[in-house]
This record gives sequence, C-alpha cells and structure tokens, in this order.
Amino acid sequence: MGTKINNHIVYIVLLAALPQTCLSFTSLKEIMTYMETHDEYPDSDEQMWKNPNYSNYHKRIAPSVFETILEACGIIQPLWSFNEFAQRLIESVHTHTHQKNIVGIAVATDTTEQLIVIGDLFGSFFSLARICKDLFDKGMIDETLTIIAPHTSLLFLGNLMGASPYCLETLTVLLMIQKQNPTKAIFLRGLHEDRKRWFTESLFWEMEARSKLTGEALRVTNHTIDEFFKALPRGCIISCTNHTEIFLCIPADALNELNPEEQQSCLQGFTEEFELWCGKHKDSTSALSICTPQVIMETRRAWDTVFPTPPLTFVPPTHNKPGTWRFTSGQTRTNRQLFRSRWEGYVLITIPTTLQRATLELQVRPVNTSNPLHSRGLFNLISGQEI
Repeated sequence: MGTKINNHIVYIVLLAALPQTCLSFTSLKEIMTYMETHDEYPDSDEQMWKNPNYSNYHKRIAPSVFETILEACGIIQPLWSFNEFAQRLIESVHTHTHQKNIVGIAVATDTTEQLIVIGDLFGSFFSLARICKDLFDKGMIDETLTIIAPHTSLLFLGNLMGASPYCLETLTVLLMIQKQNPTKAIFLRGLHEDRKRWFTESLFWEMEARSKLTGEALRVTNHTIDEFFKALPRGCIISCTNHTEIFLCIPADALNELNPEEQQSCLQGFTEEFELWCGKHKDSTSALSICTPQVIMETRRAWDTVFPTPPLTFVPPTHNKPGTWRFTSGQTRTNRQLFRSRWEGYVLITIPTTLQRATLELQVRPVNTSNPLHSRGLFNLISGQEI
C-alpha cells in the first residue's frame, strides 16, 4: 500500500514539474498533419533493422533551443512534444489501476455488436494514423477519436511497441484513444510491452534521445511507462448468448515467451478469471475461437502465401484446439527490410447475437501504394469460410 501511495506522489510531482502547455494531438486532423510532415521510413543509425537505433534521426527532428523556449513560454504550440506526451502518460497511470489478466465484453442478445480489432502495431504511428482516418471516414469514430458507432468496441491485440522511430507518437495516440473511450477501448499486453523486451528496443533508445532527461528523472519516466504497460490485461473475452458462446482474444506470443514458472502462474490466474467470467456455463461452451497476433517469424514467412488472404491467417480447429485467426496491423521499415511484409489494416468482427453467425471482415491496404484501406474478404468467424 505504501509503495502505491509513494508512486502516486512521484507521478503528481512529475506532472507538476512539467511545463503546462495545451496538449497536442487533440484531433485526427493534427495527427494526420504531423504524419504528412514526417518521413515514414527514415534510416537507422547503423542500418541494422532487427533492432534499429534512430537516435540521429531523433536529434534532427528535435526542436531547437529557441523553439523549446518559445514552447515553454506558450508562444508556439508544436504538433507533438515530449512534455505533452509525459503529461498524458502520468495522468493515465495515476487514473487507471492495475487490471486483471482478463477483461470481458458481454454482447446483448438483442443487439448486433461490432468489434474493431487491431493487431500488432510495432510502434507504427503512420499505420495507426491511417487506420484511425479510415474509421473516421466510415463514421465509426469522430475527430477526437471517440467511438460514435453504436454497440462498437475497439480492441488492440498487443505488441503496441516495436522497431519504430515513432513509438512515443504511437503511445500518445493510444493514450488519447484510452482517455476518449474509457469503457470501449481495450489494450492487451503483448510480448513487446514486457519490460525485458521494450527496455532493449527502440522505445528505450527513443526515450533517451527525445526526452532530454537524465539520471533519476529518466529512470522514473521509464518506470512510469512500465507501469502503464503492466496495467494492461493479457486477454479479452467476448461472450454472447448468455455466456454459452465465448470468443477469446489473447496475444499468445507474450505467453509463449515466459519461462515455465511465469507461464504456469499466468495460466493459473488466466484460468481462474476465465472460469469466473464463464461461470456455470463454461462446460457447455458451444464455440471457442482464439484470435492472436502472429508469432513474429511465422508471420513474416507466410506473409504473402497465407490462407485465406494476406495478411490474414486462419488455422482451422482441431479436436483439442479451436480455430485461430492471426494478422498484423502495423507496418515498419524493419518489417519491410527483414520480412518483405507489405500490408497494414484491421479486422471488423460483427456478432449478430450468436457467435455461429459472426463474421470477420478484413480492411487492408498494401503500403507500397497510395491506395486507401479497402475490404479484402468477409469470412465466418468460426469456420473461416469466405462468405
């Protein structure tokens, strides 16, 4: 209890110490303007794409001393700044308590529920911005990224961070979505959100290059990011027909990377919460499907040859395992250089009161063109058959 109180005091002190400016990225228009004025695929320092370091690029796009002074005085307002990102982060961590391993969405029996599912982003700010623009054009969110379509939720499947030069901008947009949709947007914790992963990847180096913090201040800020990630659940249950049908979403890669002891502990907590959610109807579950991001190496090897259509994979159910959908949403230069991947998008799951009639529609675009996102197939959620 004392530790939690001390952490809250630290967050409040940090927030008070930051220059109080108007928050940027308050609208989709600002996000798109920022995207249009930056290079989507800058060179890394050493052209090493497995774990690139963009420190030199970050120094080039950093505001000058004069611009920093003008910003602190409130004379200019940049489209994005680290101080404003930090304010959003601290407010989120201070507001949101640690969630359980599983969160649930109950689908009413008399409505049709829509679930917008976004797979691995890998820190791709540009992919996230284009997905948000597509959802806005379809009337599903408004300019402030608030979900306005009825009976609609937004689910991020984890691996929010990755080998990108814009991890901080990506996090800023995600924090904005979280604040605007506290009960309708769910973020799962993937492998890249575990401290042992992001602390050795682009986000850590980006913090050092762009925060201008050193020593204890940098350590505390990194700790705050870690607290945000640790508060994210590892799975989401969507239930309908009075909990007799279950659709389970889980970033399986995060579970697979745990050591046996950690995995057993996580599975035990996951199972307990699963049983608590399903209650006495668990044993009569008539349909169970697991929707996961693809394992990174498997994903890229099958990127253009997957069934039923790239970048979407469906693994048919077996006698002891339900069918599995896998896809990736974000696109970075690392993906393109190492794995020749060339797609970005999201899926829209529509559940008309029963899971057996639920559909999955892929919205996707090839990143080597200027084409907008478009529908590339409509499938039955359970069988994987194209409709």
